Parts: sequence; structure tokens; C-alpha cells
Amino acid sequence: MLSSRFHRVRIAQIEQQMHVLENQMSLLRAEKETIEDDLATIVYPILTLPHEITSKIFVHYVDDRWRHSPLELRAVCNSWRQVALSTCWLYTRITSRHVDHLAAWLPLSGDLPLTLDFNSYYPSSSSEFRMLCQLLSDYSARWQSLTLTTIHGGVMPVHLPGTFSSLETVYFNSFCWASSEAVTIPMLHAPRLGALQLDCGRLMSQWHTVLPWPQLTKLDVNKGLEQWWQILPHTPNLEALRITDGFRNGIPENQFQFMPMIVLPHLRTLEFQFIDCCDMFEHLTSPALQNLIIPVTSDWKWDLMEPFVARSRCTIRNVELRISQEEDEDVVVRFFEEFRLSSVRQLTIIAPTKDTLLLVVNTLCDDDHLIPMLETLRIVDFQFQAPLIPIADMLSARSQRVLTEDESKTMANLKSFELTFSSEVLSSRDDSELHDDLGVQLDQALETLCHLQSKGLRVDIQTTFDRMGSAIDLDMIKRIRADGDSFKT
Repeated sequence: MLSSRFHRVRIAQIEQQMHVLENQMSLLRAEKETIEDDLATIVYPILTLPHEITSKIFVHYVDDRWRHSPLELRAVCNSWRQVALSTCWLYTRITSRHVDHLAAWLPLSGDLPLTLDFNSYYPSSSSEFRMLCQLLSDYSARWQSLTLTTIHGGVMPVHLPGTFSSLETVYFNSFCWASSEAVTIPMLHAPRLGALQLDCGRLMSQWHTVLPWPQLTKLDVNKGLEQWWQILPHTPNLEALRITDGFRNGIPENQFQFMPMIVLPHLRTLEFQFIDCCDMFEHLTSPALQNLIIPVTSDWKWDLMEPFVARSRCTIRNVELRISQEEDEDVVVRFFEEFRLSSVRQLTIIAPTKDTLLLVVNTLCDDDHLIPMLETLRIVDFQFQAPLIPIADMLSARSQRVLTEDESKTMANLKSFELTFSSEVLSSRDDSELHDDLGVQLDQALETLCHLQSKGLRVDIQTTFDRMGSAIDLDMIKRIRADGDSFKT
């Protein structure tokens, strides 16, 4: 058993150690205070900016795609926290489904228009859903854009009380947009609603009474909506229509031939994603149609296009073609050989392969009667290093051809050539070996393109050139930027 003397000795030792540590702590506190004083005298340039400029920087940081949260900015320092809290735009996108979070978030948005991404995972009968709806309805007059995703039937924005005086765009992404409720749903009062996107399997039974269809100017239909073709007679003011499923989807074969003619007098842009969408031309009249976006496939029915154009008396000026990388070259050649739109002035080709691009340009140059009014050729999202030399050679040879008076000339009216690379191609520009070789090719090709520009062709490939850095000579860029009239060969 330890004696009392041992305990007293141990206590004395501990007190001595504590005294040493307290002296060390005093020294550390003094050093810490000195460092903090020195740190306080350091002025960070970013913190000297006016709050208005810092606020603009924050807006660009968050940007329209909302890849970053404003909460990240508030956590940096007190100064940034104050700026972030006072920048109302940062809080105009609503994604949370938690009532307490929204209650704190919404007041920070000031009186700005709101973008709601409304994912309803609560059953419509739950108390959480009712509280959420009540909170959001208090701000309904400021809704500008609404994305509604549901997994429970009967969840519609019209279930929410309030007015929607600022609502312009609605996107319905519903796994079950089919109301089983016996109550009558009132018409959604949204006088500014113009754009609607439907991404659902079937419409609710009261679809024709819950939305102001006649005032829509833009309609986007996705994912096998069975009754979508029934909607069009109710949308006479459509200006843009995008369909990403087959026209005959949900239409019995024995009823298809008896479908009434659909007249869309204001439709200017029509986009199809699938080949059987072209069956729609048999049942459509659109006198104002100017822009057509279609896939390049072997089964495209040009024989339906001609009577449609004649019946509508429309003049299609712009055509955008999406060419699959798996598409056979013979299909591409046949598609252009059967091209039946002589009024086209701008042709855009999306994501072609190198061989396909050369094939298209060569076909355009060889056929005197193919797209004779073409003024602008755009190559967008090109997946490979550009074959600029052969393209420039073909365009140059075409521009110098001497034709008889009765011959038309596909490239004679060409005024603009635009080429934009995909991000995958641009990401390889740091490869030194490829970079040097590309620089030589571009130098030669640009000489030819500059020569074309001197003849009046506007060469618009500046965006790509700027992103390729040292592969492009500065003088060459200046020459490309120069106007055709001032260019000196």
C-alpha cells in the first residue's frame, strides 16, 4: 500500500509540470495574438473589390447550370458571406424538398423570378407534401420556370393554390402523370406560359382542361407519350415543335389513315429525332415553317416532304442534319442525292465523322442542282481533326468553275463557312506531335480559306482557332478576321 508521502511527492511533480505547460501556453497565446494582428494587416485584393463586382463574380461562379452552391461562397469568409447573402439571384433556383430548408432559402431570393426543380417523392396525401405545397404557393406569382418530377399519380402544379402570373416554362417529367382523383382540377392560370416539355408515358384524363394549350408557342414531347398527337389541334399558336418519339406511337394502324389534318399556321421550327416521325408530314400543314431539324437515315421519306411543302406553301430556309457516327456512307450519299428542299439557304451538319464530312462537301460541290440557294454551311461539334485542306480545295474549285447560263451552282451563293470542333478534339491540342502537324495543315488550309474569303466567303472558324493556341499564327488570325473587301492577297 502506497504511503501518503508518495502521493504528496506526485502532486508536487504534477504541479511543476502544469506550471511549465502554463508558461508555454502563455508564450503560444502571445505569439498567436501577434500573428493574428499581422494577418489582420494583410489586404487581399479580392476583398478590396466593390460588393457589386464581387456579387457579379458570384453569379458567374454559380452560373445558369448551377454547378456550384452559394453555400460554398458563404463559407469562405465573413465578407463573402455578407455579399452572398445580399445577392438575391443566387437563391432563385429552388431544388430542396425540405420545408425548413425552403423556409430559410426563399426569403433570400428577394423579389426575383424563381426557377423550381420540384421533385415530389411525397405522396400527395402526406402532411409533408401539403406543407411543401403551401410554402411554395406563397411564392407562386414569382415562378418563372417549373420542372416537375413525380412518382405519385395526380401531382400537378395546378394542385397548388395561388397565381402563376410569371410562369413561362413548364417541364413535366412524370413516371405516372395520370390522375386517379375524382375531383375536377381547375385550369392553370398562367397568362405568360409559352413553353411546355412533356416527358411522360401518358396524359392525365383531364389534360385538355388543366393547361392553357392555345397560348403555347413551344412544345417538346419525349418518351412515348401515347396521346401527344391529340394535343396538336389544341395548340394553334405553336412556333416550335420538337418530337423525340415516333409519330405513330399509340395510334392504331386502322385509325392512322383517318387522322384529320393538323394546321399549325405559326410553326417556324420543327425537330424530329426518329425516322417514323416523318409520317407526320401526311397530316400537317405549316405555312410559316422555315427551320427543319431531322436525322440522316436511309428510310427518310422525301416523297412525303414534297406534297407537304406544296400543300403548306412554306419556304424552308434552314436545315439541320444529325448524322450518326454508325451511319453507313452510302446512306449519307443517298440521303443527299434525294434531298428535296431547293429553298434551303443554311445547312448545318451536326457531329459528322471525317469521312462523312468530306463526303457531304464533295456531294454538294459535285451536284450543280443540289441546294442551289445555299449561302451558309455550318459544321458543328466535329469529332475529329478537321480535313480543312480538302474542304478548302473543293470549295475553291467549286467557286472558280465556269458554268453555262442555264446551269445552277450549289456553291456559287455560299457566303459563310463555319466549323466548330467538339470538346474531345480540343482537349487533345496539348499533344505536341499532333499540335505541330496540325499547325502545318492549318497554315496551308487557312491560306486557301483566306483566298476564298477574298472572293466574298465569310470564314467563321474563329472560336475553334482561338482555343487551339499556338497552332495558329497570329497574322493568320488577323487575316481571317479581316473583311473580304479589305483583304489583300
